[in-house]
Amino acid sequence: MHLARPRQVTLALLAATTSAVALSSAAPAQAAGHPKPRPHAQHITVQGVIVAHTGQTVTVFANTLAVGHTKSTHGRVTVTLPVSRKHTGKASLEARTTSHPAALRVGDVLTLNGTGSAAGDAITLTSAQQEVESPAPARAWFGTISAIDPTTHALTLQSQDTADGHHAGEDGVAGESSLAVDVSTASVTLDGAAADTAALTVGQTVVVLGQSDHDAAVGVAVYAYTQAPTSVSGELRAVTGSVVTIGDGQNVDLSPGGTPIPLLLNGNPAATLDQLNEGDKLLVIGAGAGDAFTPTIAFAFNEHDNGPCGTNQD
Repeated sequence: MHLARPRQVTLALLAATTSAVALSSAAPAQAAGHPKPRPHAQHITVQGVIVAHTGQTVTVFANTLAVGHTKSTHGRVTVTLPVSRKHTGKASLEARTTSHPAALRVGDVLTLNGTGSAAGDAITLTSAQQEVESPAPARAWFGTISAIDPTTHALTLQSQDTADGHHAGEDGVAGESSLAVDVSTASVTLDGAAADTAALTVGQTVVVLGQSDHDAAVGVAVYAYTQAPTSVSGELRAVTGSVVTIGDGQNVDLSPGGTPIPLLLNGNPAATLDQLNEGDKLLVIGAGAGDAFTPTIAFAFNEHDNGPCGTNQD
């Protein structure tokens, strides 16, 4: 509310009569009220991996965010969706229409184009011209933490290896040399013991299991190590009992001492060796090298790796 300062106002009143009478008076002006400006509607584009959703809101770790002429990357935003929405899927998803976001799936890539307003990391869409949800298959990245955002705890990971057969620059899905990872909802272990995101520090070696949109990823689980482990990765050549032959002939016993190590298949825990097949991709983490290599955990991926962690078939 803007209040005009009181001021002296002289009113000159000229009567259109036979005589002109000049009247002068002084009175304070009335306070003038100004309506609050409405939020300016802007074109908004959000593309990234779904972190969470509830009610009419969805949280996205955005690989691309554009609000009007302002663009940014690798930020977590919460979007309030219009009540009535068109929902169109690609790849293995079928087109469908829904009036609420219950069909949204954590870990999928979501692309939104529409108009609305933004305040900080909160976006409200008043209309959505495009909404596309597509599967982001499970991935595992093995690398070193080079930076941590002090506010969001998002990691910057210098990736050394992946377990899904992709390579740096190949289709932009995995194998990026640098990866931004939202770990806000990830489970964390440090040297095999349960921990939280506060235990993650720059310089630690980690395996991140999750989904990505190009170089922006959402971690489902983070396996961190204060002392860098070693790894064996490549295509599965053969399975003989509990011994797997990987890549150019590296043999690894996945049950050292007769105790099976954790095996995750397409991001699903508690997999067994009989679910592995020749041609699957493996990343095995452990200690030592060559014949002295002792594995501690293994990640496997196959042709059924077509959706987020926990949703894939074996």
